[in-house]
Amino acid sequence: MLSISEIKEKFKNLGIVEQIITIHVIIYVLILVLKLFGSFFHALPNYLILPLDLNKSIKQPWSFISYFFIHSSIRELLWNMLMLYSVGRFGQTFFSPKKITSIYLMGGIACGILTVLICNLIPGLRFMQNYHLIGSSGALSALFFTITSFRPDSNISLFFLAKLKIKHIAFAILGINILMFLEQLSSNSTANIGGVISCLTAGLFGYIYSQNLIKGNDPTRYFDRVIEQIIVYIRKILNIFSKKNKDYKTTTRNKKENPSKNKDQKKIDTILDKINESGYDKLSSKEKAFLFKASKKE
Repeated sequence: MLSISEIKEKFKNLGIVEQIITIHVIIYVLILVLKLFGSFFHALPNYLILPLDLNKSIKQPWSFISYFFIHSSIRELLWNMLMLYSVGRFGQTFFSPKKITSIYLMGGIACGILTVLICNLIPGLRFMQNYHLIGSSGALSALFFTITSFRPDSNISLFFLAKLKIKHIAFAILGINILMFLEQLSSNSTANIGGVISCLTAGLFGYIYSQNLIKGNDPTRYFDRVIEQIIVYIRKILNIFSKKNKDYKTTTRNKKENPSKNKDQKKIDTILDKINESGYDKLSSKEKAFLFKASKKE
């Protein structure tokens, strides 16, 4: 079994996109396992997804971050992670790993905030207050649209598709989502309308963010500092656990390697105590021989 330090080292050797994917998968599996331990854990995702009711979402502000790390099904997780792998790896052509992380996290947060505000401020969408936002599609879309607005004429190949200009894919995605939005409103359907709104707000975020970058302004520079501090704290915590694990392994190994030495030392201590109390002459011949033999080993 791998130690904490070995797991940490393997995680550090992954690229930033692979690290984000790994975190998503671990969280998904962890929640599945925890659900086996009772009704409280079965209801745990309800405290992590983002309520579209403004009053409820304000009471659990952490959900503006946690919601895009929660997925409702393995199919949704698999699709989003495959897309994240393709888009994220392509995005590293233009952005540093740290910037990819900042865009992904800040984009997910912005999509959550904008979607909640839209569903509460626009009268025709207030019925959405009874629903919630879940999944990483908003954060993923924010990353995709940022890259698109930053380098619209770049060619990208998704899965087995031929290389296409990224702006053409973006226009198709936006067009499909707008049509879905209008269709669902006209038919009074609420199926995934929150996800559609989230995708559209991601497009808005990506455009505004990339245009600021082009002008020389970096909207995430303060957010980057927060991320750096979080990483520092996480590393400190991992180092503490790694050190404890290392010390434990060293102590255990020493005990396993020297069981006879520990036993002999206890016997020597007992004999020395007897000498202090009664004198050397009171020792038996076996005790004297053992003590003599031990002194030769030293």
